[in-house]
Amino acid sequence: MACLRGELPAHLAVMSPPGREPQLLVAFSSQDGIAINGHFGQCRLFFIYAFDGNGSWLHGLRRYPSEPGEQESNEVRAQLLAGCHLLFCEAIGG
Repeated sequence: MACLRGELPAHLAVMSPPGREPQLLVAFSSQDGIAINGHFGQCRLFFIYAFDGNGSWLHGLRRYPSEPGEQESNEVRAQLLAGCHLLFCEAIGG
């Protein structure tokens, strides 16, 4: 629940390493930041990891808004993942 409120455990620090540019952005649907345990259509939190030739780092967090407006919920989630090259989630679709 802490992750859903925006509170991250110490091992999940969002960073921007100096002099490194992401070559690949990967979104992970997760409830806790540890396991891929979020269904795409119900997930409220996406962990975005960046990769380059020297490794990876937690690049950002993207949260589903509490008030998505009139847009279809999966469309809102797809827009959250703009710029990401891959998505890993527990399930997607029926």
